[in-house]
Amino acid sequence: MSSKAAARIAWAGVAVVLGLIASELVVLYLDRTAINVVTGEYAGNILVPVTLAGLGAMIASRQPQNRVGWIILGIGGAIAVTTTAPLAAIAIQLAGTSSSGWAMWLAWFSTWTWLLFFPAGLTVLLFLLLPDGRLAGRRWRWLVWADLLYTAVVIGLFAL
Repeated sequence: MSSKAAARIAWAGVAVVLGLIASELVVLYLDRTAINVVTGEYAGNILVPVTLAGLGAMIASRQPQNRVGWIILGIGGAIAVTTTAPLAAIAIQLAGTSSSGWAMWLAWFSTWTWLLFFPAGLTVLLFLLLPDGRLAGRRWRWLVWADLLYTAVVIGLFAL
């Protein structure tokens, strides 16, 4: 992949994260009387994904071969999706739709998406690949596979 294409993809990822965060802010503003959210408490749900996505895009656009930037961008995106889905479910419920439609699926989706980045998932991969985007040696590959398997099993169990 060329560096121009990588930069476009990385900054498009940031645009998606910013769009998700903007939709959260719109829902919070429109339903501010029904959704009791302390502003300072919710600031972390906005700042963390935007910061991580921006940092990941800066790394990925300058060094597309370094996996660290892409993983940081992915963690920011996963956090944005995890915080947006329950607010979207609440907004759908407040709009008066039935609970058997999209709201139920979004609420279910939000119960397990946090597992993409914590306690294993992308976070473990990030620490394994620091600082240059490569594993420390061939012997570390089993830990990558164990992390991917663990994450898939835990997500499957939570989803069920």
